Amino acid sequence: MLLVSWPNRKRDVGAELGNRAAGMTAAAPYVWLILQDGNLPLGPDRQFNEGDHVCTATLIWPDGERPTRDNSLVIDPCFNTTGWATAVKRLASVGVTPDDIGYYFECHQHDDHRLQIPNLRSLLTRRQCDLTWKCLERPPSVFPGISFPLCPGHDADLRAVRFRDQCGELWITSDAVLNREWLVAWEYYWPNIYSMPQIVETWRSIGKIVAAADTIVPGHGSPIRVDVELLQELIDRFPNAEYASQCPDVLTVLKDRLRHRGGT
Repeated sequence: MLLVSWPNRKRDVGAELGNRAAGMTAAAPYVWLILQDGNLPLGPDRQFNEGDHVCTATLIWPDGERPTRDNSLVIDPCFNTTGWATAVKRLASVGVTPDDIGYYFECHQHDDHRLQIPNLRSLLTRRQCDLTWKCLERPPSVFPGISFPLCPGHDADLRAVRFRDQCGELWITSDAVLNREWLVAWEYYWPNIYSMPQIVETWRSIGKIVAAADTIVPGHGSPIRVDVELLQELIDRFPNAEYASQCPDVLTVLKDRLRHRGGT
């Protein structure tokens, strides 16, 4: 799957006003490319599906430019063998190799999102084996308009990556949003054994993300469009979420975003 933008998107004036109020700048938009398709075999119904447990890995770089060591950033670069082979092919589709990439960023420090590049010599030439990707700890000036908002819950230090593309505001959320299935079910990743405050933080982080994003790239799944249908489904199902009564502000935020989207 190759994605850089959503076609034929309508302008969301309400979201744009909210972005300005939140301090988002009108920086030049970025292009993004899914390098590894995320998957989560465990479903919110506690049943297992096919496929490997693998995170979504995404490359971003400035629109109108070629990805280089100075302007490109890979988010959550934890590749398995299949994912890395796919990433190499997708990089080639935009005319670059892994050796052309400059930076990487790990949204949180769980092992399934930290830098991992398997079996390099079987996939790359010798010159490309010695990758020099630099860990991005603070946004350098080469990435204007990108911010890293804190989204605690799944992990206390989890940070999303927030920027604009040609179609609106995009959030790469890592595991603050696992995938669409887990999102609409209002389920947290229960194998990690979270406390009530952590679950409430998870819901508040989801509320913050959905209130601002036009597109969400989740931690283990395909990109999610934030449209009226999604917002209404989240609102309808939220009362059944565990500890929903402890964070009624989440429902308020979602309803506000729905009104901006033209819903009821």
